[in-house]
Amino acid sequence: MKKMSNRKTFLTALSCMLISACPPAWAGDCVPEGMNEERAPVAMPDLFPAAIPLPDGYTLISASGGPADEYNPYPFAMLEFLAPIGKEALFSFYEQALPAAGYRIVMWEKDDGATGLRVRGDGIDLASFAIGEYDCQGYASISVSLLP
Repeated sequence: MKKMSNRKTFLTALSCMLISACPPAWAGDCVPEGMNEERAPVAMPDLFPAAIPLPDGYTLISASGGPADEYNPYPFAMLEFLAPIGKEALFSFYEQALPAAGYRIVMWEKDDGATGLRVRGDGIDLASFAIGEYDCQGYASISVSLLP
């Protein structure tokens, strides 16, 4: 059996050298795109509810917020951040942390294409969480419609 295994390894290595078709060593791992350069600091929107949990070590990459206007009947706050954990871990974090913070999950979606949550709670009409992965880190976009 060991002889057959060595032969397979030898043939694989030989075919890689002859046709230059060796799979990269990192093929199964995430390879950063180099987007972790220094960013200008982003301020948390004043209207963003302090009770919504954020994971340890997150990096805020964009944020906005504002009062109700002719297009949006509710005050709002939105933010995007990267977290030093993967998509699955970030989703699990929110599955546990949101109910613990007093929010009720009203929609839950998790598959290859779309992963996210929608919640309701005190002071908010609806908060939507879109969760993904970017540059080998967990990525989240949170949009909150606040009650007037």
